[in-house]
Formats: sequence, C-alpha cells, structure tokens
Amino acid sequence: MTTDPLICAKSQIPFADVSEVGFFQGGEEEILFTTHTIFRIDRIQQIHDDHTDCLWQVHLSLMDNEDHDLSKLTKYIRKEHNWTTGWSRLGDILITLGEFAKAEELYTILLDKPSSDNDRTDYYNQLGRAYFYMNE
Repeated sequence: MTTDPLICAKSQIPFADVSEVGFFQGGEEEILFTTHTIFRIDRIQQIHDDHTDCLWQVHLSLMDNEDHDLSKLTKYIRKEHNWTTGWSRLGDILITLGEFAKAEELYTILLDKPSSDNDRTDYYNQLGRAYFYMNE
C-alpha cells in the first residue's frame, strides 16, 4: 500500500499508526484508516502458495477526495443511476454490472428489514429485474 502523507494532510483523512499496539507488535507496519477512506487498486497479482490457490496480493494507493478520475466516475454513476439512492442504487449498479445473484441477495435482505411502502415497491421491482436477467 502506498500512502502519501501530503494526501492525508490535504484531504484530512484520519489515520493512526497501530504498529506498536497491534497483534504483531512491531512485526508489521499497521495503519488504521477511518471508514470512507478511498484507495485506488494499482495492481492485483496471485501469490503462489502450496496450500491454496486463493491468495492474492493487492497493491493500493491512498486517494484524496479531489482525485479527477474518482470525481468523473462518481458523476457518471450519479447520472446513470439518478432515479434511486442508497441501497437501492447499489442494487441497480450490481444489476448493471451483471451481478444479478448479488443484487437478488441485497434486495432479499432489504425486504426483510423495516422500510416504507415506496422502498418495498422499489425493492420488489428491482428484484424482478434481477430475476428477469437471470432467466428465472
């Protein structure tokens, strides 16, 4: 992971060095970031391991809130999915990405939680879209 202290200072991203108090105490450099911290995925590579083929190393770079590419992507998502907000927007994005089973799971969970009649109508409609694309 690459972190630029100038980005942290400029964007006021809260973080704490927990290397000395973490589980490994000095054995690793550990930094705790606040929620909503944004990282760019620079590279993903599989790590060879004799016991599993499921290990991957992900190289991340800390981003600030003023990143041009991130702003462009955010504006695009808001424009394309402007009819909905919150969890329903996430489900709509999942459907757009072809992740129909994940959208189904999300809407099923949302329907089990208390919500307004308008929200429930939206969730059922979106769940129907997911099933349609899954040919069910």
